[in-house]
Amino acid sequence: LHLRNCSRCSRRALVEGSMGQLSCKDCGVQPDNDTELKPSAGANQTQTDAQSSKFLAQVKLFQRLPKDQLPLLSSATEPTAFRPGNVVIKQGDAGEEFFIIKSGDASVDVNGKQVATLKEGDYF
Repeated sequence: LHLRNCSRCSRRALVEGSMGQLSCKDCGVQPDNDTELKPSAGANQTQTDAQSSKFLAQVKLFQRLPKDQLPLLSSATEPTAFRPGNVVIKQGDAGEEFFIIKSGDASVDVNGKQVATLKEGDYF
């Protein structure tokens, strides 16, 4: 597996090789040449990935993960910001993403009633 930026969907995605053919895990693009799947970002991304690895090491779910695997996990993450009151996912929706709260909090409502508040390091 290789981490690349897909030129079609512009997301950082793991791509897989099958007999030399690469394809994006997100949108399935199979480029005519390797330039359509660009190597992921350089020096600035390295610093961001290091900060992300440090944060992920503090998340209870990942504390048993071997430390040498944190950079790979970090490189597969994509920071996303939500404004207060935004709905991230609704009850009954199919879950297609995994979220870890880096800062702030999120309320969990079941059948219209708040049942929990998630905070930094919590995930869903």
